[in-house]
Amino acid sequence: MTDYKKVNKHVNIWYMLGRVAPFGALFIICVMLMFDLNTYLEYVLLAVAIFFALFAFTWWWWVLDTVKQLFAMMEMTHKKFDDVLGELTRVKRDLNDSNWERSKSEKNKPK
Repeated sequence: MTDYKKVNKHVNIWYMLGRVAPFGALFIICVMLMFDLNTYLEYVLLAVAIFFALFAFTWWWWVLDTVKQLFAMMEMTHKKFDDVLGELTRVKRDLNDSNWERSKSEKNKPK
């Protein structure tokens, strides 16, 4: 696993499981203690409900992380854009301050 993308994928999976699994386990224990489950149908319905709850919870954390990364990317892009604008301003100032004149091309010269 020396590929950065694979390592990053595994780290993200374990990071997500580290946040979701404890809450999921606590939720399952609380539900099983609250409801007196007697039949297999009740267990199946509980499993389906837990599956959907975990899916929604995981999706919510994914949305929060995605928005956080989006804002970080936008902030970094804004800083880089400000750097480019600063550089262009300095180049424009340097060109205006110099006595250098652009030589005319052959087709622009008067005949």
